[in-house]
Amino acid sequence: MSGARRLKAGELRDGSRAAVRIALAGNPNCGKTTVFNGYTGARQHVGNYPGVTVERKEGHLVCNGEPVALVDLPGAYSLTAYSQEELVARRELAGDNVQAVINVADSSALERNLLLTVQMLEMGMPVALACNMMDEARAAGIHIDTERLGHLLGIPVLPMVARTGEGLKEALETAVNLAREGKREPLRLSYGSDLDTLILTLEKRISEGGMLARRYHPYWVALKLVEGDEELRSEAAADNPSLAAELEELRKKTTAHVRDTLNASMESVITDHRYGYIRSLLRDGIIRQEPGKDRLALSDKLDKALTNAFLGPLIMLGVLYLVYQITFALGAYPQGWAEDVFAWLGDVCTDILPEGLVRSLVVDG
Repeated sequence: MSGARRLKAGELRDGSRAAVRIALAGNPNCGKTTVFNGYTGARQHVGNYPGVTVERKEGHLVCNGEPVALVDLPGAYSLTAYSQEELVARRELAGDNVQAVINVADSSALERNLLLTVQMLEMGMPVALACNMMDEARAAGIHIDTERLGHLLGIPVLPMVARTGEGLKEALETAVNLAREGKREPLRLSYGSDLDTLILTLEKRISEGGMLARRYHPYWVALKLVEGDEELRSEAAADNPSLAAELEELRKKTTAHVRDTLNASMESVITDHRYGYIRSLLRDGIIRQEPGKDRLALSDKLDKALTNAFLGPLIMLGVLYLVYQITFALGAYPQGWAEDVFAWLGDVCTDILPEGLVRSLVVDG
């Protein structure tokens, strides 16, 4: 058409800019809600995701003149879709609903928090890792080399103290810049020769067959099929039944081999390798502990005793015995007091009320 102007990426027909959609992701209790409130304040919309009871929160703000829609994903430890929260978070991330992610991590528990980070990178999501609660980590004598961690992961890593607002602006600006750059190549870890060969074979067949091509990267589809992810297997079977059946046969052969040789499931092998990768990162000079300061928090110290293979069951039996004693031994005293009170009330009602159905109902009842 004469005089028509081609719309730029992200531009609407009225000339305004479409909001960049940024997701906030992280483990439960990592301070993600504090981060979300720090960004959006009262500019929040709260509801539920369709078909589930999981709460949906979205806020709108402007970052250096760029309209931003911030989506607070449910807290999740991983993207394995075992719970409603994990399933909702994965659908939001995998369905091209957001252009970048601010991954909020608890600085004092990086190893556990980075499992979610690795899975998002395997998905090919542009991720900015925000190490939150840095003030508590510093107080415990923990120093994190965020620059080196970012270099090893290949993503921006920023310090943050959401409670005071430290690092909020920098994390949002970084995420907006990542959103402009678009999708990245998935992180590819080695899961051992057997699984690596299977993943490459499945990725090639998925790419050739165009399975779920408009929704996911072929590598991520192959990885989730190898894990035995029920959600992805259902989607694959609906998209291309014959190819899905072929890939399932290949997966079953390797699954049987891994079970016979390693006595483990595919999912557990993949999770072990992910944690192995994370531990190798953190051992490479990322975390430095000041001498003379105890790194373990109270909850960590308790966990070391409560989850001990020998002490754990003994402590559990002790707690159960204590609950039993409190219920029946100590509980006998208030039980006797209650019986005395009702016996006295029964005598009073017997004296006051005339004989009949009403007195019988009140006294005996």
